[in-house]
Amino acid sequence: MLKNKIVVLNDKKEYYVLDELDHHDKKYLFLSLYHANDESIDENQFFVVELELENANLTFHDIEDQNEAERISAMFLEKMKNGTQH
Repeated sequence: MLKNKIVVLNDKKEYYVLDELDHHDKKYLFLSLYHANDESIDENQFFVVELELENANLTFHDIEDQNEAERISAMFLEKMKNGTQH
């Protein structure tokens, strides 16, 4: 749905969606800071956020539960390591 797209988070910065994941009826995005001036991503900064639909708008939220954030991050890393797409 959003993979390979540019999204703007609450910090008003642009992020490139590297991957997305559905887990326990929630959707998560794996992002990297995007630099529009040279159309590149920051390969040293990655973020995982939860995607929600609120009032017909997509919103992005930090994962509040630290254990859940670590679990989702590990799932994204495992997908990258194995080169799999779920």
